Amino acid sequence: INTTAGALPGLVKDSDAITELTITGSVDASDLFFIDDRLKNLKVLDLSGAKIESYSGDKLRGISTFPANFIPVGTFAGSSISEIKLPVTDGLSIGDMAFSATLVESIVIPGNVVSIGIGAFSNCTKLKTLDIADTAVGAYAFKGCRELTAVNFGGTALSESIFAECISLEDFNAHNSISFIPAKAFQGCVSLKHFGFSSDVRYIGESSFYNSGLESLQVENTSLDSIGPWAFANSSLEIVQLPNTLKHIGDGAFFECSKLHKFYIPESCTSVADYVFKDVKNSDTILVLPQGITSVGKYAFKGMNGVNHVTFPQTLSYLGDGAMENMENLSEIEASGLSSVPRLGKDVWAGIDPSKVRLNVDEKLEDDFKAAPQWQDFDIYSDLTGVEENVAKKENTLQARFKDNILSVRTYGEKLTRIEIFNPAGMLLMAVGVQGEEANIDTEALQGHMFIVVCRLEGSSAATLKLLR
Repeated sequence: INTTAGALPGLVKDSDAITELTITGSVDASDLFFIDDRLKNLKVLDLSGAKIESYSGDKLRGISTFPANFIPVGTFAGSSISEIKLPVTDGLSIGDMAFSATLVESIVIPGNVVSIGIGAFSNCTKLKTLDIADTAVGAYAFKGCRELTAVNFGGTALSESIFAECISLEDFNAHNSISFIPAKAFQGCVSLKHFGFSSDVRYIGESSFYNSGLESLQVENTSLDSIGPWAFANSSLEIVQLPNTLKHIGDGAFFECSKLHKFYIPESCTSVADYVFKDVKNSDTILVLPQGITSVGKYAFKGMNGVNHVTFPQTLSYLGDGAMENMENLSEIEASGLSSVPRLGKDVWAGIDPSKVRLNVDEKLEDDFKAAPQWQDFDIYSDLTGVEENVAKKENTLQARFKDNILSVRTYGEKLTRIEIFNPAGMLLMAVGVQGEEANIDTEALQGHMFIVVCRLEGSSAATLKLLR
């Protein structure tokens, strides 16, 4: 139908019989509302040859004026339309909830669209594919599109909850760098296993990937500055590699990521937030808090029952309530680098028998630890007790020794993949990737005489040794 603005109702003779409609010419808000109100069996709507004019007159759904190039708020919400072609005129805006809960199966948002309103295509439960040009997208725009599997995204900015609860989304292809991931952007996207973070990503927002299918977070070569609270909580993450630009990890960021077995806290962080790694049950056997960490929040590492060794940095001054509760396999705490006895919250090690855990401390602080509540319950050794001069063994599977400045490590069975050398304060001094059952490392450049050596093996297992050089 070729029409002029406001004339469409007079050109339609049998509204119930129309299932497909192509419009050329011009329309206004009154025509768009007529389509929604009267063409109840319409499945295909092609507006690519039409221009939307402004409207001023009698109130339509409570409003008397509508601008040009604008699809009004809620225009087609809940309709039976399964295919829509948008106008191609410049400056087109799509109002809030304009196509919400329609039966549309595929959408192409062309470059002439300058804005998409809040929830504009939310709960389109038949939508499977989406191509969207660089445009401003409102919050919740595609939330709840449960059959959406693939998105080609040409924009540079996402919005809050934009794809939340899109449970079938598997492929998100971003054509431009996205530096800011807003809150809940991909929350509940349980089929989204991979996400290509751009090198200039700076912020990952609150609950942005909560309960998602994401399997790895490898952003070690990015400019990431902050991870918001609960960002990856309850997700399927297995590996997390973070950059040294990261300054803040929010509360519960990796809460109950039960598959996570490999992660490092960057030295750029100064605190560990509440609940951040709670119930990360398949974690590495060694937990080394880097130099610079001053506090550990409540329940931060609760339930990490894979850990058997913890190293505290010199800077640590506080451990919160239940911070290491139910670390059932904990056998050793390396605290000889501490400059003072850290303050403790309530029941920091609840569920652990401290008498079976060796606590290594500086000999100058030994009496202070033995007098401090909770600390005094451990099997306390001063920093040199039980350390052989230059050789150490681990359960007949690994041996390490110093000969002058050369650190020699040999395994019996599993192959080495990486060796990390820390000072007693928990500062990483050297990390070397290796392959095989033997490694010889020149440590001449390292200062000090006592070192903690972490040997990582194939299969994600690890062993920690304490050596004098």
